[in-house]
Amino acid sequence: MDIFLSPFIFSITFGPLIVFSISVFLIRRLTDKPTTLSGKAAYFSMMLAFYLFAAFTLGLAALVVSSNDAQAAFGLIGIPFFAVPMAGGVFIIGWAASYLFLSARERRKVTILPGGSVAKSKLNKGLIIVAILIIVGAVTLYSYNKYTSSLVDKARETTDEQEIRDMLDSFWAERDADIRKAIAYNEVTPSTLLRELSTDEDGDVQYAVASNPNTPQDVLRTLYEERACYYGCGSALASNRSTPADILRELNKTGGGFTKATLVTNSGTPTDVLIDIYQDEEVMGYVKRDAAKALRDRGVFDY
Repeated sequence: MDIFLSPFIFSITFGPLIVFSISVFLIRRLTDKPTTLSGKAAYFSMMLAFYLFAAFTLGLAALVVSSNDAQAAFGLIGIPFFAVPMAGGVFIIGWAASYLFLSARERRKVTILPGGSVAKSKLNKGLIIVAILIIVGAVTLYSYNKYTSSLVDKARETTDEQEIRDMLDSFWAERDADIRKAIAYNEVTPSTLLRELSTDEDGDVQYAVASNPNTPQDVLRTLYEERACYYGCGSALASNRSTPADILRELNKTGGGFTKATLVTNSGTPTDVLIDIYQDEEVMGYVKRDAAKALRDRGVFDY
């Protein structure tokens, strides 16, 4: 029973339901009930989109409030960047599906006119075509995303070098950066392909290359010196056990807390860097603990 009283569970179940119920009540009191098929479909899809938006927003807020991470508040950017587009997509697809359903039901209705003649309801064929196109587009997009997601998983998990080469040369990899990124993360990927991917136009692909221990050191050095990956490959290089020691030392000097936290988990980080991080009074406590553990594992028992 306690699980239903937790802030997160409450925020994604009862919280949105309460907000949704109050909103429906106010909307019905303050607005007229729609009479057209399009209006009814929009009314229903708006309610559905609002409920999902409320569930996502309240759930995310609960996670941020209950988190001990000092940077958890940055998770709230998921509201404008994910929740709003999601609600918009649900509204459009919901309207299309509702309109087709209501149109099909309306088509079955007949009116008996004076004289005994029968008149069927007139439907807006233009809106029906628009609704069908929306549904077809949504199904096509879903199928495409599901197929490319399966390719991404395959690119990350395969242990066959030839299969990796074939995937990189495929039509899908050429057009989908996520597939190339998955190939770049795969530690089975040959260094020759990683060298090729290091010049990819997509910064996330370069970031994956920078984190792969199979990447040649001269490529890693180039990525560091050219500040690739859109915003620099610092954290990726800090996690890579193949990164040259002088670059790791430089990252310790110039990097922030996240970079230092990554350095202490890297088995290739020089011992003097671990000692420096441990003695740094500005780093977080958990980073100090990880640094101390790494030093003890190396036989440096003074820390």
